[in-house]
Amino acid sequence: MKIIRMIPLILIVSMVYLTSAPVQVASLETCNTPTETVTITSPLIENRFDKTEIAFSKNTCVELIFVNDQPESTLTPHDFVVDSADGLTGGINLKPAGGGTESITFMTPDKDITYEFYCAVPTHREIGMEGELIIGAGSSTEDDNPGFGLMLSFIALSAMLVTLLRRRR
Repeated sequence: MKIIRMIPLILIVSMVYLTSAPVQVASLETCNTPTETVTITSPLIENRFDKTEIAFSKNTCVELIFVNDQPESTLTPHDFVVDSADGLTGGINLKPAGGGTESITFMTPDKDITYEFYCAVPTHREIGMEGELIIGAGSSTEDDNPGFGLMLSFIALSAMLVTLLRRRR
């Protein structure tokens, strides 16, 4: 009887463990000859990107160029960041000096997915210096999180077990 009472606790612990386990993903694959190129700029004296959406095809060699139009003497540097995520292990982190340009060439994942990009300088993301990097048709953020489906499954299973156990009493 004590084991039966512990089932909901065991399910909750299992759910937390499985949804927090690291997901194995492919590394950011480099390539030599981009067939698609996009340039994104941080305009002079503005805390924003000139684009809030960047789109690339799936499974394609692409070049992403970030131009920091802020002069070297400014106290407002900018960068371009895409966090490590499914298909982009290691992420993207471009930090050109003021007035400079930095680029990266890579293979896009072979699936429809959407990543968030942003400026990691404190408060810049909060004031709107962010956007979406869309591969293929893109996707919603919940679909990109494999733990999300597992969590919903465990919640449903836990509710069914609790209901069944209460009926047995």
